[in-house]
Amino acid sequence: MQTFGRWSLCFFSYCFIGCIWETLYVFVCTGHWENRGLLFGPLLPIYGIGALVILYVTTPVKTNPWMIFLLGMLGASAVEYIGGSLLEIVFHTRYWDYTGTFLNVHGHISLLSSIVWGVFSIFLVKWIHPELNQHIRTLPKKAGLALACILLVVFCVDFMFSSAYTIANS
Repeated sequence: MQTFGRWSLCFFSYCFIGCIWETLYVFVCTGHWENRGLLFGPLLPIYGIGALVILYVTTPVKTNPWMIFLLGMLGASAVEYIGGSLLEIVFHTRYWDYTGTFLNVHGHISLLSSIVWGVFSIFLVKWIHPELNQHIRTLPKKAGLALACILLVVFCVDFMFSSAYTIANS
């Protein structure tokens, strides 16, 4: 499968995994189910973007866990800060808020969340991505590319409707 198809499937997989993670985390913390993202569907794009950024910035150091931790932490924190800022500017809402936590920056990132992203980066680079990538590579090329294109269309439609709804109700 071409690089576009493979990386698109990785992106959507990480968006979905992030949605599951976030939903379960919030359920454990609050005791109720909550849609934690902008989209109507079960995808959190910030996790997909974050995972791809982590994979990109750690490529030169993927054999060094400390560097994976550091670069992954910095890359994911940058995505979280920029994403949180853009969501607040465009949609006038906060999907997460670290205000009041130790060493936070405008409530969009904090020291603890950054450390957690560093730890997650090691798991992503060392175990999760190699396994996921292996499964994606087993897909027939045309089927994988078709699936990536279908997911992209569904994602774009969801984004348009979700964005319009959020703007209309903000």
